[in-house]
Amino acid sequence: MAALRRWLLVVTVLLWGVGRLDAASEAENAFRAATRDIQAGDYQRAEGKFGQFVQAYTNSPHLAEAVLCQAEARLRLGQPEGALALLQGHLAKAGKWSAEYLFRSGQAQAQKGDYQAAEQTFGRLLQDYPKSPHRLEAEVEQASAVSELGQWPRVSELLGQSEGAFQSAVRTNAMGELTERGWLLLGRAWLHQRNSPGELSA
Repeated sequence: MAALRRWLLVVTVLLWGVGRLDAASEAENAFRAATRDIQAGDYQRAEGKFGQFVQAYTNSPHLAEAVLCQAEARLRLGQPEGALALLQGHLAKAGKWSAEYLFRSGQAQAQKGDYQAAEQTFGRLLQDYPKSPHRLEAEVEQASAVSELGQWPRVSELLGQSEGAFQSAVRTNAMGELTERGWLLLGRAWLHQRNSPGELSA
């Protein structure tokens, strides 16, 4: 009898392990399918699949990344409020994706016209994650948000920081859309301040 109980215990453990492997494989396949959709530019389908994944696989190691991808799909679909709700609701559990959550949050805030919040979020990203691969883009986006608020001296201050990402790109003669946007913002800031004595003394 004791031997039979041990045998049943072993079988139960083996079956439980197989079940867990099947569930993990199912979650992995679901995540990959949703990822293929977002890479293909099918943001509507990707948003739905990532949403289903987040609901179904709450213990998946891909959960934080799936939320981020769902938020990105919503941004691509012009749904900044929905994207921001996702990101803010899961930020505490973002882990290694925290910097990405902040970056996308700043994008969502700018997209919905909340430039004050966007400026603060991009600033927090730059302060807390100085090695982020989005550092240059975050700096330009922060300056862009500030320009929407009409704070032109602040635009000059942000993009004129000698240790900032934009000035570093300028020193290395790096050319691209972001540096071009940075120069355009600086030019607009110079013109506004040159033509507005009150702003110059602010």
